[in-house]
Amino acid sequence: MVRVPVGTGLFLVLGYLLLAALVSWLLGRGISYLIERLARHARWSAAQDVARVSTYPLILLLFLLFAHIGQKLLAQSPGYQDLKVFTYIDGINFVLMVCFFTWWADRLWRTFVNWHFRRLGGPYEEHLLPIFLYSGRILLYFVATVIVLGYFHLNLSGLLATAGIASLAVAFATQETLSNMVAGFILLLDRPFTVGDRIEIVGTGLIGDVLEIGARSTKILTLNQTVAILSNRDLVSSRIINHSRPNVVARLEIPLVLPYQVKVEEVKAALLEELHKHPKVLSSPPPAVYLTDLAENQLRFLVVCHVANLRELLKVKDELNVAFKERLESLGALPGAS
Repeated sequence: MVRVPVGTGLFLVLGYLLLAALVSWLLGRGISYLIERLARHARWSAAQDVARVSTYPLILLLFLLFAHIGQKLLAQSPGYQDLKVFTYIDGINFVLMVCFFTWWADRLWRTFVNWHFRRLGGPYEEHLLPIFLYSGRILLYFVATVIVLGYFHLNLSGLLATAGIASLAVAFATQETLSNMVAGFILLLDRPFTVGDRIEIVGTGLIGDVLEIGARSTKILTLNQTVAILSNRDLVSSRIINHSRPNVVARLEIPLVLPYQVKVEEVKAALLEELHKHPKVLSSPPPAVYLTDLAENQLRFLVVCHVANLRELLKVKDELNVAFKERLESLGALPGAS
């Protein structure tokens, strides 16, 4: 067999690489277009983003694949079988393929995670997105590094042992922080409350509006206009009453104690009239006045109504108490009233 001249061989190699680049570009564009069409047919809103981030990695991977095929064919040609340079080319080609594939997987991972958390919205996107995003990326590049080192027959036991020991040390040193982060993750998934809800921590007397749900702690604006910062671990193990669920309508109860001599129906009618006059008292459910107890020398009444916004509960209660006092005094139903 006759060996191909160097000039002719170089010309053939360059021509092959140019043809491989052209075919790779066409195939990459075609595959990206096909991915976009299939995803759109499946009504996936992230279809265009997936096609966009896949185009260039696919082109590069296809070019490397064609280059590898061409190199193998050239290595079988007369006069080229014993060249050691092909061994180095194989290694470089493998490393580049792993790098480009990892880059592609990284772009797909970021696209999918961003799309998924945009759908969830709320505190998920702000707090959980970075955790999932960077955890996945670290894992991808770690696996890629292990694959490359394994290809060159490098000892991985030391690297894996070091990674394991480092992970154990970090986990032990940040045990409380990790516990709070896991608890925050549970709160964001379970969603017993969201930002803006008014909650009560049973047994602590703490009532307030949720300002922020963080990875480690949750901030609550109390009724005293101070900010209480509670660890997520404590919140997960606490009993919580959410006063904003299923809506912000609040039930208001006002107990009244009146002398035994008052006329019950007259008092009920007067109190109901005041309730209907107040603009913040809802007509549905209708307000009511109940005679709850016949104590010695006393009649105990309970006024029940509903307010549209629980944040106005104290204000409405104050205004109703003032109105009740004036009305009952006019009826002579309060001790000492003239």
